Amino acid sequence: MADTIPSLSAGPKLSHVEKGVHILRLFIYGGESGAPPPDSAVGDVTKQIGPPKPTDIVVFDHQPWHFAGGALKSHPQVHVDHPETILQLSISRGEKAVWWSEEHFTISDIDYSHHSTRVAGAPKNPFSAPFETVPVDDGKGKTIFVSRSTVPVAQSEGQMYKIKFNIGGENIDPDMSCGG
Repeated sequence: MADTIPSLSAGPKLSHVEKGVHILRLFIYGGESGAPPPDSAVGDVTKQIGPPKPTDIVVFDHQPWHFAGGALKSHPQVHVDHPETILQLSISRGEKAVWWSEEHFTISDIDYSHHSTRVAGAPKNPFSAPFETVPVDDGKGKTIFVSRSTVPVAQSEGQMYKIKFNIGGENIDPDMSCGG
């Protein structure tokens, strides 16, 4: 099996109200379809930047995975078994999401998540401005790609959303929830 782990960054500088989500695409060949990435790949990631946070998105075999319970778990069941993998933004604390990656990506759509019931009056998109992914220097000379959100609008409180990304031609759709 040939593993290719990109040269990783620790990410952008975040303010006290920003929650960073690393989108990491693993290039691993020869694995069994539907199986998690091999432990060696996870070990290579943790050697460079430490263990992924539960809300970080590890793209492997064209699917999103989250680090929970000491291992990578597949999407979407991971959100049921490990709710800490769902990005939580507090509206009252003015929290914002910062999605970032070593590869260029775009946020292609936002929609209601199928993991929760729809909140009456919640908009399809909880943010008041469109997303733009921009290249930035991570402070250590590496270019990374960053997309920052606004604070979710008040009407989105209690609603869970699906954020749809495109990275390297792959569509990935992790979940996010808006709280008070």
